[in-house]
Amino acid sequence: MSSKSAWYFSILFLFFASFYGYPKWSKPNTEATLSWDVSGYYYYLPAFFIYKDPKQLRFKEDIQQKYNPSSSLYQAFKEEKSGNYVMKYSAGQAVLYAPAFFLAHFVAKMFGFSADGFSLPYQFAIQLWSVLIAFLGLYYLRKTLLKLKFADTIVAMILILYVLGTNYLNYAAIDCAMSHNYLFTLYSLLLWETIHFYENAPSIGRGLRIGAIIGLAMLTRPTEIIAAIIPLLWNVFDYNSLKNRLLFIIKNFKIIIITTLMGGIIGSIQLFYWKYITGSWLVYSYGNQTFSWLKPHLLDGLVSAKKGWLVYTPMMLFSLIGFYFLYRNRKSWFLATALFLFCFIWIAFAWDIWWYGGSLGQRQMVQSYPILAIPLAAFLEATIHKKSFKILAIPITILGIYLNVWWHYQAHGGGLFDSEGMTRQFFWRVLGRYDVPIETQKLLDNKYDFNMPANATLIYSNDFEKDTTQNIDKQNIINGKQSIFVDKDHQFMPDILIPFQSDGKDKIRATAIFRTMAKEWDVWKMAQFRMVFQKDGITLKDNSIRIQRVLNGGETKTIWLDAKIPTGTNRIIVKLWNADGNQKIVMDDLKITVFE
Repeated sequence: MSSKSAWYFSILFLFFASFYGYPKWSKPNTEATLSWDVSGYYYYLPAFFIYKDPKQLRFKEDIQQKYNPSSSLYQAFKEEKSGNYVMKYSAGQAVLYAPAFFLAHFVAKMFGFSADGFSLPYQFAIQLWSVLIAFLGLYYLRKTLLKLKFADTIVAMILILYVLGTNYLNYAAIDCAMSHNYLFTLYSLLLWETIHFYENAPSIGRGLRIGAIIGLAMLTRPTEIIAAIIPLLWNVFDYNSLKNRLLFIIKNFKIIIITTLMGGIIGSIQLFYWKYITGSWLVYSYGNQTFSWLKPHLLDGLVSAKKGWLVYTPMMLFSLIGFYFLYRNRKSWFLATALFLFCFIWIAFAWDIWWYGGSLGQRQMVQSYPILAIPLAAFLEATIHKKSFKILAIPITILGIYLNVWWHYQAHGGGLFDSEGMTRQFFWRVLGRYDVPIETQKLLDNKYDFNMPANATLIYSNDFEKDTTQNIDKQNIINGKQSIFVDKDHQFMPDILIPFQSDGKDKIRATAIFRTMAKEWDVWKMAQFRMVFQKDGITLKDNSIRIQRVLNGGETKTIWLDAKIPTGTNRIIVKLWNADGNQKIVMDDLKITVFE
């Protein structure tokens, strides 16, 4: 397949996935295009151009009530000194959305839709515009790799690998309005402009374009200032090339200054926004969310089951290996790309919320893929004709593509991917499958799920028939004459204290029958069934599961919680907490058994 054919295939596949596979623009509430973080990026546009109220955002409650783009109004916060609301996210995405927004606003008014910024024309326009941005990014990535003299076949393979074998698929087709898709395209453009800037006589026009690209990237995510590494160190690989670069900068100092000014002017839009809203030039809008610069979460970010980049996108391991071949065969591009990736990964995983919320794999890594395409191409160039490539790389690639598509299916319909709570036990239990027992969901909360032997020892039982607490329910009875419950006004069941003395058995199971009248869908509000292990009043361990992961509305079911008993335990506390939820949970026939 030629790279041109691969590009056509890629854009058709992305278009199909976006508008037929999972059309977010037609989805309601938090599944819509303009939801969650995207709505936060976007709020600038309706605030300034529809409601003319960027300071108080008086429209936000109406939008929240009508469209429910998120579970709370976290997109902005009230700044104490000024009393005005400040957007949490930088303004870059709003600038990039602007053409689609203004067209949608015109269409909404012309054809009688609600011209409120969130009705169907806006959802559709932002989705379509975002997919077109992805097409542009792939187009310039292809042109760049060909310009770097990589074989057409290799370029074709990279386009197919990115679209089918990495989480770029999700952020170019489904969650394409996220910033990562736009930044992917900006980096593709930056590479293209950088190559031409040094290949031809440097010009003010090229400098302005490079400055604008870096400025837009910074305005979108301030940490993208490291994009400047690419043009600064491109073709620098030893002492002489570094010396020549310094001489080049001195000789073309005017163009360098103009380039820097362009980037600064665009990046400073955020400073002027903060000054206008709060009276201060600098505002930290992320609250208590911060970076741990000296202790980045590298292992978690790269290889954890929760959200490891190379776990959910193993294809990119070829790119990392490719740095060896890049250094050996095309050294002039090694320093810029390697230093950029080092800084990028360090910054990405220094962020304390290193899993980046609800995402498929490490979403922030997507924007680095144009840069990583260069070592990936170097890897393919060096190995594609070797026998070992056919024996190892091809089967791994086919498996990687299958699993990537499988993960995308599970994330948007299959239900076996939890965007924030994946665990190692759950990961291996569901990997590659399409149907598992619903009880498997408990592994998202608790890593233990034993095969209990028939000779397990019962150490405690309670049918709650003699219980006189205020949590007793005599109407929604499971067994006998009464059951115990928690609800909105009774968040906690009274703790059940069980003295414990180990007899060599180290495994334990708490079993009870549960019933709920209505399903609680918000995970953080699901009732929690817990066992706390203590020694002389000091807690050694706390195991829990969320009941409504496995219990549907109107259903009565026996549910168990397994745990390993910590050494020294002399008291077990059984708890039932409604986690600030509103739904009623009834429990009966609690039993505690131990076994080896």
